[in-house]
Amino acid sequence: MWKEGTRDIQMERHCALGCAEKQSLSKWRESRKGYIVDMLYYSFEKLLYTADTGRYTGYGIRALRQDKGKWECVDEVGDISCEEKQVKKLAELCTELALEPVHLRDVVEDMLGAV
Repeated sequence: MWKEGTRDIQMERHCALGCAEKQSLSKWRESRKGYIVDMLYYSFEKLLYTADTGRYTGYGIRALRQDKGKWECVDEVGDISCEEKQVKKLAELCTELALEPVHLRDVVEDMLGAV
């Protein structure tokens, strides 16, 4: 489920898998020069608040799966880090390695444990 108050970083589109996002995904696939993907991971940002730290921007990863020509959000891990580049790099790596969504949370935990 998409959450309000988020902004997609890599695709620079935010809607509930509406036309603009589908076009963006199509352009992304075309740019991969024949590399066909059924899974796509990308980072997003969300403005958050805690009593201890106040307001801050957290970055997370969404997993999309293509099924019968439609992209569907199958998982999302929010507030992974405040470091946009780190989360974006992890999302790109998950896409390149065709990570199954069932492993996304383990990969995020491993990344956080390595920092």
